[in-house]
Amino acid sequence: MDRAYAYIKVNGTADYSIITEVLGPDPTSYWNVGDKRRIGSEYDFSHWAFESSDFEGVFVDEVLEKVIGFIDAKKLDFSKIPEGYEAVIQIAGWHK
Repeated sequence: MDRAYAYIKVNGTADYSIITEVLGPDPTSYWNVGDKRRIGSEYDFSHWAFESSDFEGVFVDEVLEKVIGFIDAKKLDFSKIPEGYEAVIQIAGWHK
């Protein structure tokens, strides 16, 4: 079966909690500069990500509509993200 999913991520060099403050939802994954990776090295960037099973579907356009609907419903304002961060909506798909 074909499957597509998406997530919202924001990377930068300051504390990830700043992104939670300006966007609203608690992240589903996060770390800060200097936090330890599982392999022992340290992250050289901070990361905030929000994933949801609601962001899944068979077709990429269906998934994109779900993410945009979430952004609209939550009134996420990406213009409030401070300078030095980069926001991305990542969509991945698997097809047989």
